[in-house]
Amino acid sequence: MTFNVANGAHVEWQGLEIFEDTANPSQLSIVTTPLTGLPDSWSRVLQFTGDASPGGVTYPQYGNQTNITAPSANHVIWHGYLRWTDVTPGGTEYQFLSMRAAAAFGAAELYFILETDGDIRVMDNLDVAIATITPAQSGLTNDTWHLFAIRYLPSATVGEVQVWIDGTEVLANQTGEVLANYPSMDYIAIEGPTASSGNMFFAGAHTRINSTTVDDRLNDDFEWVGPYQNDPDDTSATPDTGILDVAGEDLSAGDWGDVANTPLNESSTGTYDTPVQDGGMFLNTGVRQGPAGDSRIDGDSNIIGSQALFWAKRSTGGGLGWTFLSGNTGDDYDAAATMTVSSAATSNSMWYLVTNAATAVPLSTEDGMLGMQMNSGARDLILSDWAMFILHVPDVAPSGRIMGSIAGSGGLAGKGGIAGEGGGLAG
Repeated sequence: MTFNVANGAHVEWQGLEIFEDTANPSQLSIVTTPLTGLPDSWSRVLQFTGDASPGGVTYPQYGNQTNITAPSANHVIWHGYLRWTDVTPGGTEYQFLSMRAAAAFGAAELYFILETDGDIRVMDNLDVAIATITPAQSGLTNDTWHLFAIRYLPSATVGEVQVWIDGTEVLANQTGEVLANYPSMDYIAIEGPTASSGNMFFAGAHTRINSTTVDDRLNDDFEWVGPYQNDPDDTSATPDTGILDVAGEDLSAGDWGDVANTPLNESSTGTYDTPVQDGGMFLNTGVRQGPAGDSRIDGDSNIIGSQALFWAKRSTGGGLGWTFLSGNTGDDYDAAATMTVSSAATSNSMWYLVTNAATAVPLSTEDGMLGMQMNSGARDLILSDWAMFILHVPDVAPSGRIMGSIAGSGGLAGKGGIAGEGGGLAG
């Protein structure tokens, strides 16, 4: 069977918040603690402070990705890290996680409520309880990171939901549920506690689609390692590579160091203004080169996929046709995964390009490659920033226990393809 690595969410990328939508942002803050119990790469987390008007954030489950089909009839497995200061909130019960459709804070198709006694109530699209997960089942503990894995099938008549917490099944597969009012579930929402209900933290997540078996679930800790970028001090406008793996075109404005700023600098951009222009940069120099030589990555078999982020906008004018690329130094430009962009705003938006294609994801001995093409139209491609992350499952979890088998989870087995899988998103 085939699955795709759909989308990862980082709480905050060194100054660039990548959430799609935010409610009551005054309740939210970025903190660097508490981190005990997470892989080392999670350097920042999102804190939700108890508030009379609880806030939340959403991120697109599939991102601005034209190469991933929304799973109207496909199973989804969502993995995410959550933490509470009070798992039996003394205030009011609250909704903390939901799968949504149509709009970032649109209808909730499946959602989870933390009750004042610590029960987790699982709710369907009709606001009817599917099941209750008790504290004895969940094992939730104050001030402890918990890894949730939720498998569900979006459907108005035959929906399914199954839940694991910290690798233990806490809700057996429920079938025949009302879990969709729309063709698909397109957004994940993380929502905070009400006043006097303690604080909640979210570190990050990733999603898999077309996942029809339990084996597609990551059994233990995962991490997004990065960010990897080209040299931010590069003052050249000439790319490293391009179509047919030869040098592409010089940027029309700016230089390649301008698109590798961390923290984000939106006034520092690289631009292509004329069709047909293209260029790619190897992430093999500078302070954020990688992943080759990154000590956090412990072998090719533990690399699951990659995520590339593009923070870009268009100029005024008619027509638009862009391509974003994500690849590696071993296979170069033309083997990269691609994303076609046919619509963009004049203010910056985030595009996510997530893949597990063996020809696109860097091995532990390779560095990444990011590229962009202006294919048609009269609207400039103005890139403010880009970066790559690696989805990785460490052999040794933060607690010190040795990871169990992740058979079926799709680690890269070599350049011949993904072991046991075939669902890469190569363009």
